[in-house]
Amino acid sequence: MVAAGLTVVAGSAVSQEGGLTFSGRFAESLEFSDNPDFTEDFSGTALTSRTTLGFGLASVTAAQSLALDLGAAWRYTLSTSDNQPTREGLTDPFVRLDYERNSATSLLGFDASYSESDTGDLNFVTDPDSQDIIVDDDGTVARTTLNFGLDTGIGEPFGLSVDAGYSRRTYFDTTDPDLVDNETFDLRGVARFRITPTTDANLIGAYIDDREFDTVDGYERSTVRLGAGIDHEISGTQRFGFDVTADTIDTTESGATTTEEGYSFILAYDQDLMNGGFSVEASSILENIGTRNSVSFSRSLDLPDGGLFLLVGLTNNDTSDVNALIGVDYTRDLSDGQLTARVRQDVTQSSTEDNEFLNRLISIDYAKEVNSVSGWQTSIGYNESEDLSNGSVDSQARFEISYRRDLTQDWDIVTGYRYREQRSTDENDRTSNTVFLTLQRDFQGRP
Repeated sequence: MVAAGLTVVAGSAVSQEGGLTFSGRFAESLEFSDNPDFTEDFSGTALTSRTTLGFGLASVTAAQSLALDLGAAWRYTLSTSDNQPTREGLTDPFVRLDYERNSATSLLGFDASYSESDTGDLNFVTDPDSQDIIVDDDGTVARTTLNFGLDTGIGEPFGLSVDAGYSRRTYFDTTDPDLVDNETFDLRGVARFRITPTTDANLIGAYIDDREFDTVDGYERSTVRLGAGIDHEISGTQRFGFDVTADTIDTTESGATTTEEGYSFILAYDQDLMNGGFSVEASSILENIGTRNSVSFSRSLDLPDGGLFLLVGLTNNDTSDVNALIGVDYTRDLSDGQLTARVRQDVTQSSTEDNEFLNRLISIDYAKEVNSVSGWQTSIGYNESEDLSNGSVDSQARFEISYRRDLTQDWDIVTGYRYREQRSTDENDRTSNTVFLTLQRDFQGRP
């Protein structure tokens, strides 16, 4: 088959084989900002104290692994603003559970998570589940996810893969009418039949249900894809794949249902090279607003001191013009640090609306070790999302520079400056300047 931010950071448990391990993080941070919650109407300054606690447990053996991470922060903000007075409370709680079991011919995986964060932090970079939005609103978003995967018959004449997922997003204390609670359920399966030692035939099935809980209109989109595919190993370094499905998409909005029927296909070729790899992919995917056609070429390159990935392509829909697909990832390992750069442009469809968005991203990160106990890093980035139906654009820019110094083996101190800016065609602009100082401790061990 063709392959198709929280402010609290948990101390993930040590993932080494042999019994139970634990880890934790404690952090005390002071932040001075002219817009601590990144809102439109804040005027004045605020001093925020944030106490963060994170805890992790992990058990790893040769056949299975189990990990639990959880944490939260207690925030107290002393503000001079009239419209956002002094306040305190729990913020950014999260919990995540991961389980994986494997054998010579099968793999089982499960994960579940719950988290809360400010809606102003949502965009297609920080939240992969909301690639269609940059949120212009105050309030809180809660996200719940459940995922299950089973792969049997690995390397055998017959194999079966089943993946199921559920995600829900719930908004609190927001004013934007477009921020509506929504959920997605998807179920996908592939039956693999070994025809020859180098060729597999596949039967493919998928069901995806997207719902938006708008008390006025309501929205639901159900997609069923049934088809077949073939994977062929041309040589030890070359592979070819082709999938085709018959699709039905039912969209219900305000009590009225429309149906789209048609076919989708994905054609892919990839090759391993001495210093990386090369791939070509062409696809035509039925959506409820038409068929999206895409073609792309990608090249990964292993460099002596890092790596480079390049992707170029074109994509269009029945209802939109041709847009370029661009992807660049560059990493360079330096003697005393690392440089990372990313460029992205792609098109995504809203999971709960009939809109498509052209997303663009550019970011540069640089880290430098001053000596064995200290270093500094800086990050700059820009991302925007353009609604292709009306041309409205939301954008965000950020810049951060920080200095870290180890005080002991477990304790370190971090200080720095952060700038954020957001602009929107339909909303007021907002900016934020923040100076921060954090004392933190990470620890790990065994019971």
